[in-house]
Amino acid sequence: MEPRKCDAKGKPMTGPGAPARKQRLIARSERRRPSRPLPIGWRIAVIASVVILFWLSVPNLVGFYDVPLVLAFVLSSVQCVTIVFAVRFARSAALAHIISVVFIGIFTRTTDEFWPVPIPNLLALTMLLILLGLRERWAVSVSVWWLSFLGMTVVVALNPDALTTRSEWGVDVMISVTVTLIALAVSVTFGQRGRVREIVATAKRDVELEQARRATVEERARIARELHDVVAHSMSIVHIQAESARYRVVDLDEARNEFNDIARSARAALGEMRQLLEALHPDEEPLYAPQPTIADIAALVRSTEKVGSRVEFVSEVNADEVSRLIQLTVYRIVQEALSNVIRHAPHASVRVHLRQSSENLEVRVKNDAPPRSADPRNEERGGRGLRGMRERVALVHGEVEQIPLPGGGFLIAVTLPTTIREETV
Repeated sequence: MEPRKCDAKGKPMTGPGAPARKQRLIARSERRRPSRPLPIGWRIAVIASVVILFWLSVPNLVGFYDVPLVLAFVLSSVQCVTIVFAVRFARSAALAHIISVVFIGIFTRTTDEFWPVPIPNLLALTMLLILLGLRERWAVSVSVWWLSFLGMTVVVALNPDALTTRSEWGVDVMISVTVTLIALAVSVTFGQRGRVREIVATAKRDVELEQARRATVEERARIARELHDVVAHSMSIVHIQAESARYRVVDLDEARNEFNDIARSARAALGEMRQLLEALHPDEEPLYAPQPTIADIAALVRSTEKVGSRVEFVSEVNADEVSRLIQLTVYRIVQEALSNVIRHAPHASVRVHLRQSSENLEVRVKNDAPPRSADPRNEERGGRGLRGMRERVALVHGEVEQIPLPGGGFLIAVTLPTTIREETV
């Protein structure tokens, strides 16, 4: 029994509920994805701004708010360091920064200066929100802003004297909230715009990769169809001629002619296969050769008759009015149909009828049941021929019917457009 794939927690990744579980894991990994690397220019700007804010914050806390030097140094250091660490550890750094804002509000409540967040420390908080808005998801930035607003509210609520003795604290809070909110809105707008661009670029890249993968698969299928058609017919002719030669050839001249026919069929098959394989080596100059057309069907009929099947070929088609692509398709259809007769209904009578109307070309290949005296050694198992025929017809927007007839016969009826642009295939 094949082992079931499990996630990190041992839950199976296959079976009922597996797609939803995979989506949850993808979403969780997306949330935990590390932030984009900060360009060197932005790193220098952040460090320079942090140094300036530090040298503004310490003297401001000591001189205007009577905060002890050591405490002012520690609080300012925490604020500035968390801005730097927010580049890599956004959530932890933001939480530590908000805690420092709360402590700064508590230790500066005894003065009549701007409160509950001094101006240099308010600039540090604004810088943190800008950095988060540009680099993190909008939910993270908004959550940090709400926590900062809640921290200011807590500081004011913990100092009831400030509510009665200072009439400007409400204005100071509103100024702090407004400045940080504007900075948050602008940074989130630009940050989300950049993330949308990344998502669009990633989606475009995925679509291009999928298109390239699909083109590769389609090209492989086309080459497989061409190789099958070449090998199926030519090699079947060679095989039947070689198997039945000892029953048909009675003198040396007939033997020479028989071997010449076998060699001619083999050379034709090898030539077409070589032409296809040249397309797989783009570093080499390809050897171009004309593709088979309706005019070459007569040679198919003759080669089929040589192995004992009587073929009636009727063509009511003006080849000049039919595109080369459609002519190649008709040739391959007749080739595959005759190959199937040789393999599965040896010595059966066949009728090939091509008829052209104003816009369509009809191909009908009908074979009777093989005679009872047919050699069963020539029977083979079915392959990809009929399916490849359906795929080939679908590529040129045609229709095909493959109908077993009563008594052991078979009918292939195909309707194709007379003209089609090759670039649409």
